[in-house]
Order: sequence, then structure tokens, then C-alpha cells
Amino acid sequence: MSLFVQQLTHIDVSLWCSQRGLVGCSWQVDAVLDGELGEDGMLFDFGEVKPWIKRTLDGGLDHTLLVPTQAPGITATECPEGLCVRTTTPTRWKCAAQRGL
Repeated sequence: MSLFVQQLTHIDVSLWCSQRGLVGCSWQVDAVLDGELGEDGMLFDFGEVKPWIKRTLDGGLDHTLLVPTQAPGITATECPEGLCVRTTTPTRWKCAAQRGL
């Protein structure tokens, strides 16, 4: 059985786009939860599942910089700070920081 949950949380990120450069993105998160009904007739205790999913996304992905490291014009290498990302398109840009997710 599946349970579709709309508007579970909202995520804001900065995203490096090889055509437009650094852009801001906002996404509304929907989720599909799959499982078997329990003896109580419930798929999940939504009071426990929803806060866990929201906390996980908000604490790990929300307000981060996303860089598609396999995109054209982007290179990612190890550096003393952790990870160094360089771009050549649409502009030259360099960012060094600790590794994320």
C-alpha cells in the first residue's frame, strides 16, 4: 500500500547551473511512503514519520549549495579544505569547503 503526502516540507538551495551560473531554487517536497498495513490498520505512524523526514531534509539539504559535478565545465577535486569545485562555464568560479552529503 502507498501513502502520498503532499507539501511535506520546503527546501531552498543554491544550484550551480552550467548555463546560468549560480541560481536559487525552491522546491516543495511531496513523498510516497510504501509499506504493509500493520495490525492497527495503519501504514505508518505519521506523527513519527513526518517529523523524521522533515528533520532529515531540513538538516541535510535545506540551505545548501548543490553542484552537479558531472556537468560540462565543472571539476571537483580534493583539497586541504575538503572539496574544491571549479567551473569554466558560464563564468569562472572556485569554491572550497568541507564535503557535504
